[in-house]
Amino acid sequence: MSRERCGVRFRRAPRTQAIRRFRAWRAKWLDEAEAAVRCLEKDLFHCFRYYHFPQHLWKTIRTANILERAFREVRRRTRPKGVFTNAESAERIMYGVTEHLNANWQVPPLRQIQKNA
Repeated sequence: MSRERCGVRFRRAPRTQAIRRFRAWRAKWLDEAEAAVRCLEKDLFHCFRYYHFPQHLWKTIRTANILERAFREVRRRTRPKGVFTNAESAERIMYGVTEHLNANWQVPPLRQIQKNA
């Protein structure tokens, strides 16, 4: 079963719509992938926790895994380039992205979230 075929997407949807999407997904997949449905259903409250914060923070909260976020940022910055002329140019952009991320991580993280919690 592929992710595209069975995925349920909550991003950018209002909470009520996300719950409706989950219910439709659950009805569709319960017979074929009961274990996966039960697993997501058990932790659904945690998946929706980011709705308690201002919308501009949702993406940051959803992608809390630091390594995942770093890889996503590198892909975002390198994808428009397509092909690098040499290894050094690729290393420069990787260095720039990681230097930027490291500088941001030195600041106490997400004070806005702490205020709203």
